[in-house]
Amino acid sequence: MTDQNIFLEKETFSKPLPWKEEFGRKGKLILEIGFGKGHFMRNYAKAHPEYNFIGIERFIKWVRHTQARVIKEELLNIRLMCGLAQEVVRDYFEDQSIDEIHVLFPDPWPKRRHHKHRILQKAYLELFHQKMVRGGQIHITSDHKEYFDAAMKEFSQLHSSLFEIIPKTEDRFKTNYQIKYEKEGRPIYFFQANKK
Repeated sequence: MTDQNIFLEKETFSKPLPWKEEFGRKGKLILEIGFGKGHFMRNYAKAHPEYNFIGIERFIKWVRHTQARVIKEELLNIRLMCGLAQEVVRDYFEDQSIDEIHVLFPDPWPKRRHHKHRILQKAYLELFHQKMVRGGQIHITSDHKEYFDAAMKEFSQLHSSLFEIIPKTEDRFKTNYQIKYEKEGRPIYFFQANKK
């Protein structure tokens, strides 16, 4: 494995990117937005080598950090991209191609003037819906109650034919944030929406 096999620089690929060709096989396409240190994605990928994983992260520092671990652990089913999630999802994924989207502990942008930067808002949820297969799942986890409630409100304001809300109380695989916050005793909030 090499750096080039794992970290895909956007400018060098066509739009949309042919993911089946990139992985050299068919398989469920699992997307994590804002993967940070990659703890969740790496453990999920180890447990499901038959799935294909793409991680999007806006900070190159965390892309390089995760890239090194993916190479060390020889996880052939992971690819990483650096950029703004909404742009990467819009440009590099075909419609009805993603099986799962994981948005775990996203930046809550707590100041009101910064709310426009939140990833879990109507325009982005509609984009996710467009790019997901029928029955595809969005998984959301947060420790920020106000942001979590605001995101749930965004889902509720979408037409009811777009998503089915599924009760959820935990994730099988955890992020570094979740492990840390659970040790601190912070409440964690979970949510799942399936595309109709």
